[in-house]
Amino acid sequence: MERTPYNEFLLEMQEKIPAMNVNGYMDKTGIFHSYEEASDEHSIINQYNILQYNELLDTGNKVDSFFSIDTKSNTKK
Repeated sequence: MERTPYNEFLLEMQEKIPAMNVNGYMDKTGIFHSYEEASDEHSIINQYNILQYNELLDTGNKVDSFFSIDTKSNTKK
């Protein structure tokens, strides 16, 4: 099954951060962290926040090709 670039990002993120909620996240070793802590996962969490903003709120600059699959080019002739 074809995935969007966003789905690929989420799969990669899940390997490093298998669980997250409003209070913090669990790293791949099972240790829970708050978002305020400096950590190796800070960069991917920041990328996730940017992508979520772009997907949900930044309608004028949304990168549609990152969040959807072009079904017109994938149809069989």
